Amino acid sequence: MLKNFICLDIGGSSIKSAIINSKNIIIKNTYDKKSLDSSKEKEYILKRFIQPIKKNMSYLKKNKIKLNGIAVAIGGPFDYKKGISYIKDFDKYESIYGMNIKEIIQSKLKISKELPFIFDIDSWCFGRGEVQFKKYNQYNKIIVFTMGTGVGSSFIINKQIVSKGKGVPYLGWISGEKYKSGILNDYISSIYMIKKYFSLTKKKIDVDTMAKLARKGDYVAKSIFSEVGLTLGIYLKEHFVKDFGAECLIFGGQISLSGDLFINEIKNSLKNINKLKKIKIAMDIETSALRGASQLLTEGDL
Repeated sequence: MLKNFICLDIGGSSIKSAIINSKNIIIKNTYDKKSLDSSKEKEYILKRFIQPIKKNMSYLKKNKIKLNGIAVAIGGPFDYKKGISYIKDFDKYESIYGMNIKEIIQSKLKISKELPFIFDIDSWCFGRGEVQFKKYNQYNKIIVFTMGTGVGSSFIINKQIVSKGKGVPYLGWISGEKYKSGILNDYISSIYMIKKYFSLTKKKIDVDTMAKLARKGDYVAKSIFSEVGLTLGIYLKEHFVKDFGAECLIFGGQISLSGDLFINEIKNSLKNINKLKKIKIAMDIETSALRGASQLLTEGDL
């Protein structure tokens, strides 16, 4: 029997949601994306988390369709088993630190505790959902990146997420590794790009605007995208790609919507690695994380 799941992909600046069935198909007209300010107070944040679940529960009830589970893709630090946020010092979601998001949503929406309700690392969900495309079947070892407010990654062998082994960092998080005076994430995320542009121009803009300006010839905007690509490319040449034996690198996340502005720097840095056959922008940047979250419920991996 076909099952139906409400899935959320919670990022630093937006929440995506959809109802996805057990064939991994998004139910028509249920996909939605809403922007949010993750630096705001807890009441605002919780309301934003609850709204898409409430909306999709109403849709299912109206159409007399049973809800079989809820899956949420979200970045860490997070207690994924219990549903507690420990996100701190990342310029996002500070106001909900230590709160049990799962129990709050269950209580507010009167959701039975018997209903499967799971959380998973957003970059893992994205990687899991993206590599299901048949065009990736020829690659056994893949590293997938999600580039946005923070930069996540997932290591995949034979379409399965791996969190340890040769060439795999803790939880597969490359950008959490030490780099210069901090970690790699501090030098390749949208937070870094926005701060860098402001420091050079005294103008505060988002990454989408920066990409538009870069394509119009803005030197500062172009140089920042190039710098991020070069930083990541050089780092990957020296770490993880060779040891893991990666055959394909995939780039997703909101920054990767402007992948044409930095992907060549990464390709040039890694061009002499023998096993690496493909470096590309993800096929489905918008919904792969949602579909990857739903797969956990489909597989019963609770």
